[in-house]
Amino acid sequence: MQRPLDNQHIIEIKPLPSPRTIKSKLPITDQAAALVVETRDAIRHILHGQDRERLLVIVGPCSIHDPDAAYEYADRLKPVADALRDRLLIVMRTYFEKPRTTVGWKGLINDPHLEPHREMASGLSMPVGFKNGTEGNLQVAWNAMVAAKQPHHFLGINADGLTSIIKTMGNPDRHIVLRGGGGKTNYEAEHVARAEAIVASEGIVRPIMIDCSHDNSSKDHRRQGLVAREVLRQMRDGRQSILGLMLESNLNPGKQTWQQGKALAHGVSITDACLGWEETEALLYELADMIVTKPV
Repeated sequence: MQRPLDNQHIIEIKPLPSPRTIKSKLPITDQAAALVVETRDAIRHILHGQDRERLLVIVGPCSIHDPDAAYEYADRLKPVADALRDRLLIVMRTYFEKPRTTVGWKGLINDPHLEPHREMASGLSMPVGFKNGTEGNLQVAWNAMVAAKQPHHFLGINADGLTSIIKTMGNPDRHIVLRGGGGKTNYEAEHVARAEAIVASEGIVRPIMIDCSHDNSSKDHRRQGLVAREVLRQMRDGRQSILGLMLESNLNPGKQTWQQGKALAHGVSITDACLGWEETEALLYELADMIVTKPV
């Protein structure tokens, strides 16, 4: 008997539910949908200069491995965001995947790598930021910014789960994220000025976000506040191209190592080390004060 041509080493092929089916089973509320739309528009207003007074701050866990802890963090963050909304637009960081991770945990949702990120970003209904390369090169972020602006065709799925050719019109709401790289920082004034020059042709008023973690903090979570304060000083000195900041923060500071069968400490990151909540809250209020306080 001739061996089968296909699937000799396949154990199971299990169809996934379509996006439409998932949305029907887990519908978004009108209130939540309105919040998402309003927040996206608010970010666009900061990005394109209609709102020059506020700073966008994306703050939260490096990655979410415990949904209950994430809800607890959100419950603490919301009243702070409401209190500071006139000076800071605070958005909770909710990373469910770690697409650059090569060893260890890769996130609650695995990146299927079915479509190039830049092409997908060209069709997204939200502002999108691109980080410089891990070695510090800005060119990769610039290339991504330019590519996401253009129309694209790529393979994807439609709302019914059918394999489809996706045609996009390009995304006008793009920015770059300076994260440092190669063991060096790139949040200082000269680095921001260089990034300004690179993206100047895009005509975006505030195209630069600073990631206060990673190489910009020398991978020491306790230095994130120092980076954030320096960025605010640049803004007060007249640097208008800065969109906002990213902070890695969790309920409790530091990080822990995940091991099979070992209980995890509550609210502590299992990827990058994070600021604890108390320090985060104090830092957010300090940054808001720096925005309204006139330099001497």
